[in-house]
Amino acid sequence: MLTNFVVGVYPTLQPDSVTVDTLLLQHLVSTLSGNASLGPAIVNENQSSFQPTASAIRINTFWFSSLILSLSTAFIAILAKQWLYNLSVGLSPIPTVKGRQRQFRHDGAEAWKLPSILSTLPIILHLAFLLFFAGLLDFLYSLNSVVATTIACLVALTVIFYVGTTVLSFIYLACPYKCSVMSVSLGFLDTAGREFCATAFTAAICSTGHILALFMKFSAYLSSAKDLTPKATA
Repeated sequence: MLTNFVVGVYPTLQPDSVTVDTLLLQHLVSTLSGNASLGPAIVNENQSSFQPTASAIRINTFWFSSLILSLSTAFIAILAKQWLYNLSVGLSPIPTVKGRQRQFRHDGAEAWKLPSILSTLPIILHLAFLLFFAGLLDFLYSLNSVVATTIACLVALTVIFYVGTTVLSFIYLACPYKCSVMSVSLGFLDTAGREFCATAFTAAICSTGHILALFMKFSAYLSSAKDLTPKATA
């Protein structure tokens, strides 16, 4: 479906063929009338001075990016299916050996971040949908504002539902509306929180050490000052 939109909109990045044909007809007329030098100059000037509109650039950027992300997600999903298949084949019929093989493969999958890679695929697909909606709204606003506003309201309802269910799954642990975005976000926050706590704890220890060192130096200075005070009085 997205390919049809891309095929229909990418010609806006190049000169209009109808305009070029019109200029060529003008060149033919000028040739017949004896002004053959004017036609090629007009055609070349039109092609060299062509600049796609900002809307055309944005729409093509949104839709081509969405297309690439969608195809990449499908390709990586096929690879992931092969990876998961290879994890379940070639196992020994002996139960104890089979258990050790499964544990070895599970540890390898965890070490090589296979679950993280699989959980990012829906996120990439979500991003592709958002880019498609952004390009669709930009395209419709360049045609008719009433139609674009209607579609924008429907897109806004979809986005609100998506964001609302994701936020609810963050707030309530029993909420069933959990998705890969929440899992990746929680993992990132957990890792960032541990790193922040470790950094803060290390900084606190270093600061405490510096304060203790300064206090010991100050105490030694006071002790030496007290030792020198009676001698100066005598």
